[in-house]
Amino acid sequence: MFANLVSVSTPGSGNRGERRDAMADLLMFWRGVQDSRNAADFEAYLAGYPSGVFATLARTRIAQLASGQANSGARFAGPRAGAGHSARPPLRRLELGFVATVALVSPFVLWPFVNIMIGAIGETGAFWASDFANLFDIARPTNLFLVAPALVLGVWLYDRAEAWAEQEEFPHARRVLRIAVGGVLALSLFFGLRNALDDGGAAAHLALWTACAWCAGLAARSVSPRLQRLFDKN
Repeated sequence: MFANLVSVSTPGSGNRGERRDAMADLLMFWRGVQDSRNAADFEAYLAGYPSGVFATLARTRIAQLASGQANSGARFAGPRAGAGHSARPPLRRLELGFVATVALVSPFVLWPFVNIMIGAIGETGAFWASDFANLFDIARPTNLFLVAPALVLGVWLYDRAEAWAEQEEFPHARRVLRIAVGGVLALSLFFGLRNALDDGGAAAHLALWTACAWCAGLAARSVSPRLQRLFDKN
């Protein structure tokens, strides 16, 4: 761009008037390229003034522009490099163990709070002592030994669906997926608790159980480092 503005000359050669003219040319050249984002402009300056006052700065600008272009290319190529593959690894055993623990203990912890909430509106509650005993009844399809592993598997599959949604072709699919699943669980829990006294709390039971496992899956990646440090201390 500016390569033809000046001819190659060495500041300091000739008489004093020539030196002033050379310095003026150097300054004019530099002012023309100093804000450029094209490395070729700074290379042209160095070709004309390899030992000029701004030579070091010109070389620095060339290096910065080259680095910026490389980083820009990496950012552009990065998302595409993972296209067709999971954007993140599956949940690890420690993280799935956390989900399994939540699935196992959540009925015993949360059902009393649900009864308290229902009791606040003047009702007697939705869950009874027999409901806790039924969790260990193999003959019932909602027993603890069947539902808890199924919930862990469901959380793992959901995590794989989120990883697939994180691909570059679907930039907002992960958020839509979370909103959709969270909305379905919230509605199921709402209508389950609303009809808890009519159906013995069966719908509320499964909705609450599933919601707890799903939330545990969302939190597992942030919780697992703390659990790992706890195990390491022991």
